[in-house]
Amino acid sequence: AALLANPNDINTNYVTAGLFSFNDGGGGQFYYDKGATTATNLGTVFAFPSPYTGRLKRVYLGDVDPRWFGARGDGITDDTDAVQAAVNMVNVTVSEGTYLLTTNIAIYGSGRIRGSGRAIFTSQLPITMFTATNAPYAKYNIELEGLIFNGNHVASVAEIGYGLYPGNSGT
Repeated sequence: AALLANPNDINTNYVTAGLFSFNDGGGGQFYYDKGATTATNLGTVFAFPSPYTGRLKRVYLGDVDPRWFGARGDGITDDTDAVQAAVNMVNVTVSEGTYLLTTNIAIYGSGRIRGSGRAIFTSQLPITMFTATNAPYAKYNIELEGLIFNGNHVASVAEIGYGLYPGNSGT
């Protein structure tokens, strides 16, 4: 947010220590793309307020992290939108924490969601945590690995019939 507050002072590259606070997992390296009009996703692309143009774009290779999109992983804050935004980017590594979901996470096409440490998905509502959409294309290409699902209150962890196969995961 601080980067977007002063678009008159644009350099080529920026490094941030966090999204909300120091060392919260949302920081990273960004570069300024003056001519870009890409829609913001509040994780890998940030738009400046009008009348300024251009975008700040995250420099990364490989998986994205839901914390880049605002997930807290504290088990209290609703992380649904941040997790969905990360999953929309295809391959995700979920950092250690407890991620509270209040609605279903839709997986479009193929992708991987991998836990790093104790990555726990939980909900207090009777929801299906993850569903694969766009079948049959997603049918053979979705992987869940190293995740823990606290399903005490959920309707189901995944819609198996649509090609979502929880492999190395807890229950």
